[in-house]
Amino acid sequence: MKRAYLLLVLGLFLLAACGGASDDAAIRAGRELYETGGASKIPCATCHTLDGTPLVGPSFKGLSERAGSRIPGMSVEDYIHQSILNPGAYIVEGYQNSMNNTYAQFFSEEDINNLTAFLLSIE
Repeated sequence: MKRAYLLLVLGLFLLAACGGASDDAAIRAGRELYETGGASKIPCATCHTLDGTPLVGPSFKGLSERAGSRIPGMSVEDYIHQSILNPGAYIVEGYQNSMNNTYAQFFSEEDINNLTAFLLSIE
């Protein structure tokens, strides 16, 4: 019985470790999209900073804390997803509707999920 319990605990530990590795990979892939723009060739970094400094668009610093309250009933993840695919759906006060609206043509669902993971990792 002890052996079965030990194997179960070890298995759960390995599953958790694998999940963390894939999360790290998603964050790295998302950061690359932020910096390069991927197939779109239009980096998010052109208009959005990570340090709180506003540019053409708002900074991504603290996005995970703000985005969940922008549209009532919409999760942070759904807000980011919508903002990538349909950037004109919600415009942050003080900014104009000037975000690139062609990312839907270039980003796969995996790209969007990776970019979302990266954006949520920014404090």
